[in-house]
Amino acid sequence: MPERRLHRRWSRRARVQFWRRDEPDSVLRGYTSDLSKSGAFVTTEKPVGRNGRIQMRIDTGRGHYLLEGVVARSVLVHKELARVKPGGMGVRFLRVDELVAELLKTAAADLQSSAPGTPELSAHQIETAEASSRTEAEGTFEVDLSSVERFLRVWDQDISVGGLFVETDTPAEAESTVQLLIRTPAAEEPFEALASVVQVFEPGSGLLTGMGVALLEADALLESLKSLADRLRNGD
Repeated sequence: MPERRLHRRWSRRARVQFWRRDEPDSVLRGYTSDLSKSGAFVTTEKPVGRNGRIQMRIDTGRGHYLLEGVVARSVLVHKELARVKPGGMGVRFLRVDELVAELLKTAAADLQSSAPGTPELSAHQIETAEASSRTEAEGTFEVDLSSVERFLRVWDQDISVGGLFVETDTPAEAESTVQLLIRTPAAEEPFEALASVVQVFEPGSGLLTGMGVALLEADALLESLKSLADRLRNGD
């Protein structure tokens, strides 16, 4: 089966200090066992639980890098088994557009609370502020995941960590934003999502033709698709 990860993983050991964003004084330590543009696996005896929000300092020997991320996978292993199978956590790095959208929400809330007596910001006004950080979509692409087997495989491999490979003979340009229509089992209407193109495979460049994309502002979408995946696995 062709490799479908959005970014190549590199085996790279670097020291890591990390902490929950709401507990900056509780610093934990570990090291990376692999690293990519979108995330890393951090080997540590004290992994943060799944969906935990963390900040990280990665030391390379030539300098350090400060990053923020979300734990996509957490593996807790008993000390006696650590040499056989080390524990740790898979971390997805947060992108600039995600952090800016969060900043805009926070700024809107601060403005509302600091000005008593002023009208509350409407959901439309907050949505308009968030939209200012987006790039207009440069095309619409349909992704057919109506087969249960294919949907579950793509969910496990790609969508659950925020990415997707879109098969198309006319991929958009790298770094552009596209609109996706994702067709799934047991759903009459497709799910809509914005995505950023991170890698392009032009026709004739190899076995795959299409583009690797990273989903934008997709928390609600991922929750819906996770619920669907759970229902399908339970036979509902």
